[in-house]
Amino acid sequence: MDDILTLSRRADGRTLWQLCDMVETSHLGLEIRPLPGKGLGVIVTRSASFARGERILCEEPLIAWCSSPDPSGTVDWKSLESQVEAKNLAHAFYSLCDKFSDSGNGVAKTARGIWNSNSFPMEDVMADGLAAATDGVHRSAVYRLCSRINHSCRPNCFAAWNALLGRQTLHALREIGQGEELTVAYVGGAEAGVRARRRQMLAERYHFGCACEACSLTGDALALSERRQSRIHDIHARLPSAPAELVQLVDELVALSRQEGIPLIWAKAGLIFAVVRLKQAGDDAAAAERAAIGAACARLTLGEDSSVYRKLAGLATTAPPLGGAVPNRTVGVQP
Repeated sequence: MDDILTLSRRADGRTLWQLCDMVETSHLGLEIRPLPGKGLGVIVTRSASFARGERILCEEPLIAWCSSPDPSGTVDWKSLESQVEAKNLAHAFYSLCDKFSDSGNGVAKTARGIWNSNSFPMEDVMADGLAAATDGVHRSAVYRLCSRINHSCRPNCFAAWNALLGRQTLHALREIGQGEELTVAYVGGAEAGVRARRRQMLAERYHFGCACEACSLTGDALALSERRQSRIHDIHARLPSAPAELVQLVDELVALSRQEGIPLIWAKAGLIFAVVRLKQAGDDAAAAERAAIGAACARLTLGEDSSVYRKLAGLATTAPPLGGAVPNRTVGVQP
């Protein structure tokens, strides 16, 4: 029943049942399905696998919102609710997951709960300079389809905002075949770490216990993953202080990320730091080599039309191939 009807609560306290908005995805080779223990998820239905580096989605926001907390940190959630109603998007918006409204508990969904459960930051520092929110404004968006994708600590996809296109893109990190679920990482990079830390963050932020491939490891495999994740976390923490061994640390970070099977794009800041350090030392060849690594991972996860790829490719003499031509499907999902 939750896949068809949803109970929502307005800011004025009124509750109402609404018919869920069904998203047409067959033309994308995808389907939204109920999954055991996960609610809804996105499954590949097309017979041809998505290739590594292929753009799976290029999606316009369902709702894009700029929130500005007052000095006490309070957010005006009524303004979000008003925007949803003004655009006649209530059916689509309230059909998304609300972490505070579990199936069957009788708690109505709210605009705040849905936003905190499904929104992605509209970040693209190299293109628009807005990601740091230095003006106190937080820019984020929810999507009909991308917001349906579940989490994995070892995801098979990477989702990111492309400011040049004004859309959210989703790229395959590896080949993804028919019947497989698409996954992205809700936490990762500098903030992640060992399993207990990741699970704690996911439980606190999204109210679920992670049982992904990485979190289900046991024995020696788990111990090895924990050592790698702990070291990755430590290196991320050290890089901003620009230590003398910065280049060596970045090289280690790249190697560990590849071994652990996590997106190398999370190391992009470190790679840029290394490029700058090497150029300052006059070692242009080594700088170009690190820039090429960054350009290759940016092309894989963000596409050649991303500002990160263009920046890193410009710093590199040549960008190494990904192992063949990368298809760049840009079928959009309209709001």
